[in-house]
Amino acid sequence: LLSVLAEYEARLKEQPRDHDTRLAMARLLFNLGDTARAVREYQRLLRVASMRDAVIADLEQAVQLRPGESRLWQVLGDAYQEAGKLQKALEAYRRALAALGP
Repeated sequence: LLSVLAEYEARLKEQPRDHDTRLAMARLLFNLGDTARAVREYQRLLRVASMRDAVIADLEQAVQLRPGESRLWQVLGDAYQEAGKLQKALEAYRRALAALGP
């Protein structure tokens, strides 16, 4: 898997706007347990309107798998906000705060 990650990184270095590769890399990073890097890639993808639905779908699944990860909830809230789903964004931000603890 690390060789696949290196391949994605090389491809993105040459073609930074290859959004499909960036999405695949975000998914791989999440599956490898590197949530921080996965979140950064998902945040980059949010700048691309055509990728928003895929990002939301991935993050909805991610928070089900790791509900205690506040960063995932936060970026899901950002994605919902970008999509105009403000009530869902608010709920995701609340979940992000709750995951941080007292």
